[in-house]
Amino acid sequence: MTLVLPKLDYKFGELSPEVIARIQSLAFNQIEALCKALLELDRIDDLVAWIACLENSRISTG
Repeated sequence: MTLVLPKLDYKFGELSPEVIARIQSLAFNQIEALCKALLELDRIDDLVAWIACLENSRISTG
């Protein structure tokens, strides 16, 4: 977590508390996936949509 948030801040600018909270709620394997996806995410909206997809799949699968 301590490695990914500064990278996201650097790429997208200061993250909102809501986005930070959503990232902090991710499981370790999801953080690993986020680190890989970071190379493909261009805007903060892409990041938020990516997190929403994870959250929706977590809700669907229980």
